[in-house]
Amino acid sequence: MENSKCLEDLPDELLLEIYTYLSSYDILYSFGYLNWRIQCIIGEFCSQLDFSHTSLNQFQYMCSSSFLFFLPQRLTKLTLSNGCAPGQIEIFQENICNSYLKEKLPFLTSISLLDFENNNITLLSQLLYLEELFISFTSYEKIKSSTETLLQFYLFTKENNFRKITLDIEEGVHMKPQIKPNIQLQDLNIHLSTVDDLFVLFTIVPNINRLFFSIVDDVLPTFVPQIQFSMDNFPKFLKILFMHTEHKQAVPFKTFFIPLVYNIPSIEHLSFGLKTSDPDYADATLWTDLINSMPLLPTVIFGLEIQITITLLDRFVVYTHDDLKKAVFDLFVQYLPSASLSIYTNQETLYIDTVPYRFDRDTGYTTSPEALRALKTNPKVAQQPSKHIIGLNMSGEYLPITANDYINIICSFPGIKYINIESINVKHELKEENSVALPVSLKLKYIYSLAYMRSTKCQVNRTLFDYLFYGHQRLTTLTMMYGDLIYLLRTASPPLDGSHITNLTCWSSGPDGTVQLNHLNYLITAFPHIEYLSFGLTSSKLIKKKQVEIIEKLITSFERLRVFRLYSCRGTFILTRMLMDDQNMRSKWLSRVHASGSVLIVEPKHLRLWKCESQITYF
Repeated sequence: MENSKCLEDLPDELLLEIYTYLSSYDILYSFGYLNWRIQCIIGEFCSQLDFSHTSLNQFQYMCSSSFLFFLPQRLTKLTLSNGCAPGQIEIFQENICNSYLKEKLPFLTSISLLDFENNNITLLSQLLYLEELFISFTSYEKIKSSTETLLQFYLFTKENNFRKITLDIEEGVHMKPQIKPNIQLQDLNIHLSTVDDLFVLFTIVPNINRLFFSIVDDVLPTFVPQIQFSMDNFPKFLKILFMHTEHKQAVPFKTFFIPLVYNIPSIEHLSFGLKTSDPDYADATLWTDLINSMPLLPTVIFGLEIQITITLLDRFVVYTHDDLKKAVFDLFVQYLPSASLSIYTNQETLYIDTVPYRFDRDTGYTTSPEALRALKTNPKVAQQPSKHIIGLNMSGEYLPITANDYINIICSFPGIKYINIESINVKHELKEENSVALPVSLKLKYIYSLAYMRSTKCQVNRTLFDYLFYGHQRLTTLTMMYGDLIYLLRTASPPLDGSHITNLTCWSSGPDGTVQLNHLNYLITAFPHIEYLSFGLTSSKLIKKKQVEIIEKLITSFERLRVFRLYSCRGTFILTRMLMDDQNMRSKWLSRVHASGSVLIVEPKHLRLWKCESQITYF
């Protein structure tokens, strides 16, 4: 049979497989109007469009009338982002929402707005008919008080149709009392600034059914639930509750956690990922009392990281980490024999996890290589595969840990999409006859992002790094400390091949040393296909010498570069001060770095550049 030479001769199944490797823009631009058959095939893709990686020019073209006429017939879910296309959300608002949005996109039910900015807040008034809303604020500007006020007004007070909301604000939301509650909202995922904001939230969403909240600050609560908060103010229909804390002081067990849970008797599923220094969380007798007082609570998912302190050791009358692990384990076996738990310790942390790691929605999980030596209350159940774990966070706490231990933990989570490893000190193993070798290859089918953050003395272990860095088809994003990366590139033999990396982020603090001009050639050689390049510095002094030359070389040396970001936590950049006040100088500088016509945003502490399409080389 003669081989197919025409795209139209390909079977539907093969076309659908091709589409899975293309962006929404590529699918619509390349196949949208070829013929009726292909247009019908891509109909499912047109129902869920993701423009988060679309360039500014591409998105402006997508907003043209030629594409808009058939989108309303299919589009149900839309993702927009200001990250790759500056002002993309605003362009959408100007071109699509210039009249009543519901008339243009009547079947749209869900929208995700990434890198959301203060000036995008008025768009929310057009989205009130949707059922699902996801907003993730940019980390490059602080949310204004007026923005926060309007945000809460549109989401919680203004009449709307929202059933599910996710609100991701890095610094957390300061909840404000509202005139009237939102009685429609069923599912909420939110970052709160303090625990006190939770009680304000309860008054605003009385009919909430699923609540996922994270406490950002480590401020102790001023509310005492059983004294200052009446039973009438707690949600009466809440069935699924997940809580997470970023710091160790936020949620005391006896004075806050127990009263909180006890006053919501409707809970059927309680899950938590808590960092704490409170030793009460390790006491199985207290957990037994709480669970027995909640007759409707069949499911409790533990995710505890308890700081190992003298108080904790004294609580169990032990002196070593192994003795602590055994004492806590024995107590849980005695008082909660039906629970399936994994209990292990790091140098500073006691972990108590429910196993197997199976969740009803995508989530990330924090663990340690020491989980290999965990005591498990139900070893057979613990061997079941994980479910919905898409991200893995591991801290080695700079303990000497073998590469084998890291790899074995990672292999337990084959569905992960990102890995964050920090505080790494790889122990060099002596080869013995009975030693277990590392796998020939570590195949992670879905992983797209690797963060390898801070090795001892910046000395990256090549064996572990190579297993994480090579052989993964979708891996395109790398985040590293600047000192680690330069050490790796200078000492690597054979040289590092990062041609599959298109998104590189470097973080630099004091131990990394200063960013030097003569280091840049290592980056340029190792990562020839970079499209997104970001540098985050704890201080602008880390790039003080030859600052302008360094920035210009980074921008001009990567032919595919689309987006460049430079950010400092403290201090301002010489270059940004020069460009902020002089439009003529800004134009000349853009010309000098071959970025004429590009979008440049300059603030004292950060610089962001989106290169014009004509300035990008694709080969």
